[in-house]
Amino acid sequence: LPKTIAFTPSPIAVEIIFGTDLLTGEVVALDVRKLPHLLIMGTSGFGKSMFLHQLITQLVCTPPDAVDRVILVDLKGGVEFKVYEQ
Repeated sequence: LPKTIAFTPSPIAVEIIFGTDLLTGEVVALDVRKLPHLLIMGTSGFGKSMFLHQLITQLVCTPPDAVDRVILVDLKGGVEFKVYEQ
């Protein structure tokens, strides 16, 4: 017979992959709930938009109780993220 295991709910981690460590090659992932603010910046062609699309997709796929709110400010005037309008 299978054992009965007591289940205690734990806070859901919303981990987002940020990339790989340049020195070790390990994947770098952080829990976004521990980052009250996140500023993404860099030069053209370095994957900022791709990262944001991945971040938004991950947040949409998480349970509703895991994230309180997300405010997305698109400084390009809605060019890149128009698909997320409600």
